[in-house]
Order: sequence, then structure tokens, then C-alpha cells
Amino acid sequence: MTIFFSDIRAFTELSEALTPEESFAFINSYLSRVVPVITEHKGFVDKYMGDGIMALFSENGGSDDSIECAIAIQHKIQEYNGHRAKMGYRPIAMGIGIHTGPLMMGVVGVQDRMEGTVISDSVNLASRLQSIAKAFNIPLVISERTFMSLSDPGKYKYRFIGKVRVKGKDAPVSVFEIFDGLSEELFERKMRANTFFEQGMMAYYQKNFNDGVFYFKRGLEQMPEDGASRFYLEMCLRKSMAPRSV
Repeated sequence: MTIFFSDIRAFTELSEALTPEESFAFINSYLSRVVPVITEHKGFVDKYMGDGIMALFSENGGSDDSIECAIAIQHKIQEYNGHRAKMGYRPIAMGIGIHTGPLMMGVVGVQDRMEGTVISDSVNLASRLQSIAKAFNIPLVISERTFMSLSDPGKYKYRFIGKVRVKGKDAPVSVFEIFDGLSEELFERKMRANTFFEQGMMAYYQKNFNDGVFYFKRGLEQMPEDGASRFYLEMCLRKSMAPRSV
């Protein structure tokens, strides 16, 4: 199955400016827009975690459905932000992590309090990818397994953003960003910056860290808010200054 995790960026900061009643009204307003999109794309919500959502998509075609869902949700949030702006509220952003893999479904708890849930490394990885989306300030991160499960990966605009190690796994997992859900203005800047990002990633993995510094800086000129470029720029700077072993 395909596991989908999402949450609202800086929700704690947002909620601090709201009363408890306003916080719940905000979350429910947000969910009323997002959850129907999940349902329309053949997913179902497994659980709510405050402002977070965990949803599941079926084994057959679930990867494609989850990506189309994530893109549609981003467009829905852009519409919602237009509504919030008219009401004098600040815009919101969200991060989504998606992974495809095996899982176990069952019931946990005690006699007085039981609930259905899913358990597996796949769930942990999807949650980790959502955290990476937040750290890199990008809306949608997917695993290599989800990417390779897509019926036509080439229909999307994407970039490889590195390999992450997951607890319990020996080999690192390759992860990708898909940015078709961005607003037109952000999409155009991302496309311009992506040329430099790809060259920077090639330099980074070839250990040409000085070249990496050059390319990631050029990318940040196009898109200063790109957390992935900033992360790898800092890594290249650190490694380029590290003493070389003889």
C-alpha cells in the first residue's frame, strides 16, 4: 500500500495566536478542504494527529492516486489561502511525505479503548519523508519505491534530493521531490533553479565540493527559500574545508 503523511507548517506558531475555539475551527476548516480530496483520489484517512493526517491508498494504482491527490491538495490550499487573505489571515503551507511498501493492519488497545491501526517500517519511512519536506521547505517528498511504482513518472516534474538513512534499514533510501503542485510563480522559479540544483547534486556525490558550492549558490539566487539547496550548500562548504586524509 501507499502511505501518505501531511501536516501544516509552523502550526504551533499559528495556534499560539488563536484561542482554543479558534484553533479547532481552523483545523476543521482545513480538514474540510483536504479530506474530500483524499477521498476523491481513492484514499482513506487512517488517523488524524492534531493538524496531521495519515492516509492510505490501495496497492493497485495507489502510488499514482497518492501523487495526484497530493498535487490536488496543494492547489486546494492555494485556493484556501486566497480565502484566508480576504479574511485577513496569514497563508498556510503544508508538507507531504509518501512511501509505498508492505504494512500490517490490525486492532490495538485494551478492552475499554481499542482502535484500528497500521504498523510497519513503511509507515515510519513515510513519516520521515514528511519531516524531510518540512526541513527542506518543500511541499511533497516521495520515496524511490513510490517513484518507481508510478505508471508514468515522466509526466511529473521532479528532482532527486538525496539519500536518507532510516532506522532499521541498512541501505539508504533515495528520495525525490515532485513540484507539479506549486503555484505558477514558484514552479517557474523552481524550474530555473533546478538546473543548478542537479549540477550541484552531481558535484556533491562526485565529491567536487567547490563546484557544488558554486551551483547551489546559483540555485539559491533563483529560489532563496529552497531548503534543499541551502542544506547541500552548507554540506559542501563544510566538506570543502575539512582536512583531507593522506
